[in-house]
Amino acid sequence: MRKRHRFIMISRQLRYGFVILIVATIAVVAAANITFAPAFFLGESSSDTPADVSHEATGVATPDGWTEAPATPGDWVWSVKDDRSQANFRNGLFFLSCDKLGEVITLSRRGTSTEPVVVTVLTEHESRSYFGMGTKTTIDVKIDPQDSLLDAMAFARGTFGIHVAGLETIYVPSWPEVTRVIEDCRYSS
Repeated sequence: MRKRHRFIMISRQLRYGFVILIVATIAVVAAANITFAPAFFLGESSSDTPADVSHEATGVATPDGWTEAPATPGDWVWSVKDDRSQANFRNGLFFLSCDKLGEVITLSRRGTSTEPVVVTVLTEHESRSYFGMGTKTTIDVKIDPQDSLLDAMAFARGTFGIHVAGLETIYVPSWPEVTRVIEDCRYSS
């Protein structure tokens, strides 16, 4: 009788082990199928993402040694203009603004272009290139407020870089004004 009971206990343990193994396998397979980039960066259309965000440019080289470059001199100033939270660096050389209604953050670099131009945002942990559109005075890139690149900019140690094709790369300090605009856009009601 004892042997039979011992066999039943081992059998139950094996059954629980198989159940755990199957659940773990399903979890690994499900995790492997997750797409970490938002659909609008992959060129797919989605009703959950803003229609007016800039499209990511692929195959653009990142400048070497940019993390050792000196910071561009200047200060950040945070303000609200036309109900938009914005951070302005060095009198408009570069600024971020939040369009709460359009649910988009615009990165603007002083410069002009009549055609789309590649704008690369450089951070220690993540760098990405976009097609920026020129206005009369700036080249703008529109980014979804939930984009992880904005977190990389906000939490950069020291500076993050803005490289626009045809313009001098600037290395702006990551000050609290940057985070303020991002948070204002994410958590506005």
